[in-house]
Amino acid sequence: MVGIKFQIRNEHDVVLDKIFKNIDLKNYFFKITNEEVFDEKGNNFFEQQIYTSLGFRNLIKLRKHYPVFLTLQLYKDNKNMVEIQNYDNYLNSDCELFLYIIDNIFVEIYSKNENYLKVIKHNALKNKYVNVQDINDFSKFSLYY
Repeated sequence: MVGIKFQIRNEHDVVLDKIFKNIDLKNYFFKITNEEVFDEKGNNFFEQQIYTSLGFRNLIKLRKHYPVFLTLQLYKDNKNMVEIQNYDNYLNSDCELFLYIIDNIFVEIYSKNENYLKVIKHNALKNKYVNVQDINDFSKFSLYY
């Protein structure tokens, strides 16, 4: 399994916290790009493009959010962050995990750590997200549904 995809509910929630529940995110940096994520008041949820693991975890856990579009990349350090446009970019990068959300509900996640994908799949099923599917063919990797 190289990835997983599923559909979330179209609502304000702690969506990213639910997706990443029980994954050790210590010592990572999160790069946020192509985002349109709002808090409950309609303000931009993310105030910066790079977050430490603690800053990211506190933000997604404590505040409900509504992701319309989001591209999120997970790195062990903040030195070699690149623009990911296709699977080859991803494989040849230091990016450990790549998540994107499109049109409020469609989530697709790729990770170089298969255990992360297993935990995310468990979280998706536990939260009753629909159309949960493993991705085994990396040629399907695309930034568009």
